[in-house]
Amino acid sequence: MNKFFPALIKNHKSIFCDNAGGSQIPRQVITKVNKFIEESYVQPYANNKFSKIVTDNIKQLNLITNSIFNNKHGTISYGPSCSQLTYNFSKSIENYLKQCDGEIIISDFNHEACITPFERIANQNNLSIKWWSIDYDINNKDNKYFINYNTLLDMISNKTSLVVIPHVSNILGNIIDVKLLSQEIKKINPDTKVFVDGVAYLPHNIVDVDDFDVDYYVISFYKFCCLRISALYCKNLNNLENQYHSMFDNSDSSKYIEVGGINYELGSAVIGLSEYLIDLAKFFNYDNSENKDYCFTRDLYEFSINKIKSQENKLVKIFRERLKDNDEIEIIEDKLLEKTPIFSLKFKNYDENNINLILNQLNIICKNSTFYCDRFFDSINHNKQRGVLRISLMHYNSQEEIEKICEYLNYFKKSKLEFDYIIQKDSLNKISNNLKQSFDNLPIDRYYTTKRCRRYSLLKVDNYESLKLVGDLPFYQSDDYNSYNGNVLREYKNLDTKILEDYSFKKLVKSFTEKCQYYFNQPIKFIQIHQMRVYADSNSVNLVPEGRHKDGFNIVGMTCIERKNINGAVSSVYDDDENLIIKKQLDIGEMLILNDNKMYHDVSNIVLDNPEKIGYRDIFVFTTIS
Repeated sequence: MNKFFPALIKNHKSIFCDNAGGSQIPRQVITKVNKFIEESYVQPYANNKFSKIVTDNIKQLNLITNSIFNNKHGTISYGPSCSQLTYNFSKSIENYLKQCDGEIIISDFNHEACITPFERIANQNNLSIKWWSIDYDINNKDNKYFINYNTLLDMISNKTSLVVIPHVSNILGNIIDVKLLSQEIKKINPDTKVFVDGVAYLPHNIVDVDDFDVDYYVISFYKFCCLRISALYCKNLNNLENQYHSMFDNSDSSKYIEVGGINYELGSAVIGLSEYLIDLAKFFNYDNSENKDYCFTRDLYEFSINKIKSQENKLVKIFRERLKDNDEIEIIEDKLLEKTPIFSLKFKNYDENNINLILNQLNIICKNSTFYCDRFFDSINHNKQRGVLRISLMHYNSQEEIEKICEYLNYFKKSKLEFDYIIQKDSLNKISNNLKQSFDNLPIDRYYTTKRCRRYSLLKVDNYESLKLVGDLPFYQSDDYNSYNGNVLREYKNLDTKILEDYSFKKLVKSFTEKCQYYFNQPIKFIQIHQMRVYADSNSVNLVPEGRHKDGFNIVGMTCIERKNINGAVSSVYDDDENLIIKKQLDIGEMLILNDNKMYHDVSNIVLDNPEKIGYRDIFVFTTIS
């Protein structure tokens, strides 16, 4: 399937797994939009040949969208986003809700696009809001996040005018049975309207508003191999008021919600999407005996989506299987409900911001955030600054890619290592002059008030004779570990590539990595390296403003490269109860390796030995990536 996606071919070394934020685009869509812009970028409904092409495109767009929705009697409105369409809709239904003096029920695990518009009209009109939350039980190891339908149904009353729910939460990834809920809601109150956010459902499953029997259903095509155009289905326009020009006040028209003309070039993208689904059907050997011209039909759409769903179900199974033994990672989901390939990950001992930074440097294109679901994170008391690491997959992701993603995710484990600290002396007094001189060219570290310099890199170390820098990694520590610069994204320049060839640098890297491999009992492919110089002055300079600390990694190694005209800089190591274990001033080339899971450390201040001369301390700090 990747052959249809230029970006996947061109960037074949990258794995795209932020697809719930916006999928990759097939060439059929790109070609269609380019053709429209190059050949027929005019207004529709005019009497010229170019305009007639656009008019025909709009007709084709409507046929395709109605087919995707399986819309038989309702109205389709278009807009630039789910957020805009939902806002337009909320204003359109506002007076009806006000006249009913009705209450609104909103799921707090909705995307914010389907919360704020309704919350605002409720607040402005003194309407009651009830919130449907998941049943969250932190102690329930079997199913901590339970989407309880009865909790919602128990809220329905004769005053309930509108219920707003997601078909798939873009955090949980679970499929909610909106057909069942709509039926049960209307048994309790037939006048209750049901509004469904289908944005995260569309890319993975068959949409069928006729079968769902909901009142309103919104989708965004850019989440499904298309560009930024969205569509809203309304079963009817009863109780809605026109939000557009007054000339449309009495018409049975999508203009009530649409507000402005359709973005015609994006409309042509939807036609390109239909062509992609046709080619996908051919790829999977669709039986075209009754559709010999391969026209886009409901049957062809369902065939292609079922093939997509089959592929994605395999990805879900592999992803869960590969992570099942990593007790550091929690997948936020209802384990009892069917699942789309959207995985939101919490880490027990690691900040998701840092993991996200590292994965992206390893060409795992992902993101950590709250993803506009802040209400949900409030309800489960999760740190919104950390958010979750979301791995969201599509049918074009391969099983091999999922294996690679999970391999990297499984790097992040807190290991019970059988040592406290080691003092390594195999490089003692064997540091080359070239390596020492490389510290003279370090950029200023602007994240401290005292004068210091730093470079920082992610290094590939599976071949000591060919060390390689990986990407351009920023540095991040949570304030759980760093009270001074915690929760600050720090950007440093990479190590100078010249030192990668230096024999003494290679020896230091090898010394640290081999110790890590010994205690982990497995190969180490990547480590992080800080190259730092801190200058002394006539006053006492604090080398570690964060104080006695752990760094948040499994293993940390510190090597002194130079001490020039200074007193101090004595390293102290403490056990987990912060009892002092050892004090050591590192000699040049000497490396202190710590089990960072067990041991705290700090370094004493430095002061100039001779106030008339410059003084500084040069060190490398090596860490595992987890």
